[in-house]
This record gives sequence, structure tokens and C-alpha cells, in this order.
Amino acid sequence: MAIIGRKIGVFVICVGLLLPVASCMRAAGTYLPYQDPTPEMLREHAEAAARADLMNLRAMAAGALLALTGTALLACTAVQRRRVQRTRDGSPLAESGSPPDSIVNNS
Repeated sequence: MAIIGRKIGVFVICVGLLLPVASCMRAAGTYLPYQDPTPEMLREHAEAAARADLMNLRAMAAGALLALTGTALLACTAVQRRRVQRTRDGSPLAESGSPPDSIVNNS
């Protein structure tokens, strides 16, 4: 379970980071102005640039949410893996939830 969660977390982070990059690459030519444009072409260019800006903003927001979700999934997987490992090792922390008295009192 932990390995699958870790792989999914890494995949979600990668998608979250690549989504804004892909969006910017898709809209890169949109920002180049026409040479000697007519007023109609200027208006179309402004509309296309505004649509591209909105698409890039949405891609950045979705990418940030995906990256945060993937990071949270990695953190939860790491915590779960650590708890399972402590339980298997017979650690006193896993059984009682608090450190043993010898560690607390430094005796």
C-alpha cells in the first residue's frame, strides 16, 4: 500500500508541475502580435491573449492543487509506513503512543 501511494503521489506532483508548463507552451504563439494588423486583427489578438491568460491562470491553479495533493499523499504514506515499521519492530512508541520513562527521565 505504501509503495502504491508513493508512486501515485509522485505522479500527481509531476502532473501538477507539468500542467502549467504545457499550458504555457500551448499558448506561446498567441502572444506574438501580427505584423501591420488591421483593427479587426488587433481585437482578435487581444481576445486570444486574454483567453490564453485565463487558460494559463487556471492551469497554474490546478497544478498547484495537484502538487499540494501529491505532497500530502506522500506525507501520509510516509507516516503510515513509519507507523507500520514501528509496530513490526515492537517499538514502545507504537504500543503506548508516548516515549518510555527511560527516555523521558534520561536515566
